[in-house]
Amino acid sequence: MKYDFSPIRNIIFDLGGVLLDIHYMRTMEAFSDLGLKDPMQAFSKAHQAEKFQTFELGQVSEGDFLAYLQSEMPAAKPEELLTGWNAMLGKFPKARLKF
Repeated sequence: MKYDFSPIRNIIFDLGGVLLDIHYMRTMEAFSDLGLKDPMQAFSKAHQAEKFQTFELGQVSEGDFLAYLQSEMPAAKPEELLTGWNAMLGKFPKARLKF
């Protein structure tokens, strides 16, 4: 049997927790260090504040997300906020890459 895949324009991969290791605690610890009150309540795998969820779903821009983070952690610099957010990103195991 021959398949025609020509109408397929995009393939979406779920990187987080599927192909790429994710460590939520690293981001919570980084945000705590930057002054976020109760990061466990604001952001965790089990529960996310609406702003975190909408950013992950691409419903708000990076600029809007950074403005929100800045309002929650006013002493932090934008670079620190981005580093804190990306702290969760772990390894990309070779076995998964081969898959």
